[in-house]
Amino acid sequence: MKKHYDQNLRLQRGMTLLEVLIAALILGLGLMSVAAMQINALKVTSNAAFRIYATDTARTLADRMRANIPATGAALGAGNSEYIVDWDDAVCGAAANQCSTSKDDDAVECDSTRVAAWDLWELTCSPSIGMKTNLPSPRLTVTCLTPASTDECTISIRWDESIKQTKAGDPTTVEQNVQLTVTPGILKGI
Repeated sequence: MKKHYDQNLRLQRGMTLLEVLIAALILGLGLMSVAAMQINALKVTSNAAFRIYATDTARTLADRMRANIPATGAALGAGNSEYIVDWDDAVCGAAANQCSTSKDDDAVECDSTRVAAWDLWELTCSPSIGMKTNLPSPRLTVTCLTPASTDECTISIRWDESIKQTKAGDPTTVEQNVQLTVTPGILKGI
């Protein structure tokens, strides 16, 4: 009986090639699943970063409009504003002229129109903070309406967000949008 037990033990040593291949296949499938989840997490993180950037840019433009009331519809009348724009990334040109409030500088003296042009250029086309650099296919629309009692401007930032790839390998994109309504203010005593 002992001989039979020893013979079975010798036959059972180690793993067969089939067992090793099945274990490698299961491990490979698990690693591929982890890699797919990691890629999806990176895509979601990137899309969240785009939304944060667009929201921050809309708020920055709203603050700049509040600081430059003479260029908004409140000063210019119904539906007029130096900030009204329908921009996409194809229309970036040369930088708007920087201006200075100091009389000692050689720069052009600031007025509300130049400040508005600079604000829009910096937030859309600037290589460091502009939407053209930081969002995929960005579009900015600012509309201002001035009814009898309120002065409202709507800032809308749109961009294309990649959500998945088709079977052909082409990315599927969805247009995302951040919209902010701002009341720049009313000039008094001017």
